[in-house]
Amino acid sequence: MKNPRLKPFQALLISCSALLMLSGCSHSTDDLAQFTANVQSTTPVSLEPSPEFHALPNYQYQAAAMRSPFISPVNAMPTHVSMQRGNCRMPNFARQTSALESYGIDAIAMSGILRINNTAFALFKTNDGKLHKAQIGHYLGLFHGKITHIESDHVLVDQLIPDGAGCYQSKQTRIAITADAGDNIHA
Repeated sequence: MKNPRLKPFQALLISCSALLMLSGCSHSTDDLAQFTANVQSTTPVSLEPSPEFHALPNYQYQAAAMRSPFISPVNAMPTHVSMQRGNCRMPNFARQTSALESYGIDAIAMSGILRINNTAFALFKTNDGKLHKAQIGHYLGLFHGKITHIESDHVLVDQLIPDGAGCYQSKQTRIAITADAGDNIHA
């Protein structure tokens, strides 16, 4: 049951509260405008003077007949074929490479040996966890390492290290069965 005397009171209450709310939303921003003007007038503007530019003397390019430095040279690095000298030891670049040749010798560890029909295979584990088998004459490592000897506890690898003058020097490396990848011994 509704009380009829409350209806005019509710209307008066709603009108007064609306009037109060509207009076709080006045656009009087005089104090804000005064503060902004005060700050702008008291803050000095400091700009550095722009630097003076001096004209540089003209330069005449003298190497116009030479190769452009912005174009890749056609044959700047000699290839392994053009670097070969008479009595140098050279790797066979024409042979097909094996999966073990994509690893450095320090990333290969000997895990054991396997004999099949009197042929010894060395088992190698690479630092990414893959297991490979290889026998005498197979290659491994980044420097054309050829397996020359397989024993029960180690493998001998003959690597060809470039000497910088177009030839290769032989270096023998011993990979022991107890070695983890990274512990190989250079003989």
